[in-house]
Amino acid sequence: MTKTNTAVAERRNPASDFIVTNHGSIYLIMPLNKESEEHLRSHCADAQWFGSQLVVEHRFVSEVVFQLRAEGFSVE
Repeated sequence: MTKTNTAVAERRNPASDFIVTNHGSIYLIMPLNKESEEHLRSHCADAQWFGSQLVVEHRFVSEVVFQLRAEGFSVE
């Protein structure tokens, strides 16, 4: 985890499963626990990854967040 991501994770709600960060034309979805990371890896195996974070184009991020919440995960 980079210094910036560590700082974000330290400020998070302990009950959160994911943090979504905006980086202009892409978003990064960072899993915050083992269960959420395993879920992302199993459902997005062919996706683009930046370390342990899922890379999502801005036009698809709402749909991904909606689906994660529908599956019972909390997303910040």
